[in-house]
Amino acid sequence: MKYGKTGRAENTSSVPLQSVAVRLEMPEGMSAQGEPRETRLTLRPKEAKSVTWEMTARKLGLTRLILRSEAGEACTSDVRWLSVVARRDPAHEYETATGAWRPFPERPTLQEQNDHPMHEFRTRSSVQLRRNLFGITAHLPRSGNDENPFVAAHVVDGDPATCWASRWWRTAIPFRPEWIEVDLGRTWEISELRFLPAWKNSAMPAALRIAVSQNGRRWDTLVDEPDYRPQGAPQGDALRCGDLTWQRFTFAKQRVRHVRFEADRLTQKGTSFFCAPFEPFQFRVSDVAVCNSEGKPIDLAGLKTTASSTHWQGLFLADLRTQQRGRACDKSRGKIATRHIAALPP
Repeated sequence: MKYGKTGRAENTSSVPLQSVAVRLEMPEGMSAQGEPRETRLTLRPKEAKSVTWEMTARKLGLTRLILRSEAGEACTSDVRWLSVVARRDPAHEYETATGAWRPFPERPTLQEQNDHPMHEFRTRSSVQLRRNLFGITAHLPRSGNDENPFVAAHVVDGDPATCWASRWWRTAIPFRPEWIEVDLGRTWEISELRFLPAWKNSAMPAALRIAVSQNGRRWDTLVDEPDYRPQGAPQGDALRCGDLTWQRFTFAKQRVRHVRFEADRLTQKGTSFFCAPFEPFQFRVSDVAVCNSEGKPIDLAGLKTTASSTHWQGLFLADLRTQQRGRACDKSRGKIATRHIAALPP
């Protein structure tokens, strides 16, 4: 198996360093190609340089790598553990922005903090429940906002009270990034993009990427914030919309037809409803604004919108069955504590 490893040496002093030794130490069974295992660098004040090795491993398992830097009497070392596997498992691992693979965090269960005593239980079907509070109520036809409250079209309807919402996730890092895309109908020359968060800044992205395209196939990244911090504007500012703030991004003029807002790390603030059995992670956007090269907003009403996913009740039930069924029983060997247990359809 082949892996890449990059070492970085930085001169934080105010004097030049003529001979900085950067050395990679690895156990038997691994070999490095490209740069020699020990490389000497010359660094100007405040300068940083990187050294990259391509390593080959002959056996699987955890391997410890040590990267040492020496400049005169000063010496630093950095220890990293490398997991050598036969192949990647995207169902249980995710790739970071730097190309490293990490395991998904452990998913919490509904009974995680339940200290009630355990007992055996048997499930029942809906027809066996005489007093079942979960069911379907007939009603008269209602508006599209009532029937589909989180569809992608809400980001161009100009109404801050509506929003698009992605599906729910049990972890902050989704299996695939969640995104919302707007087709401007034709190519425009733009210099500014904005999006308005949903109610109470709920489901703001923790890692935000904004990309644009002329044909919907080749994308150019304009904004890449792996640790996004929401912008805030004071009362009376033009960017204020009630208690929310338009998130504003300016850049050099670009010829664009497609605009995409993408989140590959999510938050869970204010994402659940009163009946939700857990606090989910999600991405929500209330409105999108695009300004042309003169700084004037483009009319987006009725334009085509596309999203990675959409939250709705049926999808939520299917996801909950997939993610929850059997997890509590697996950990407790067929036993479960009795607290807030809801019967789901098979």
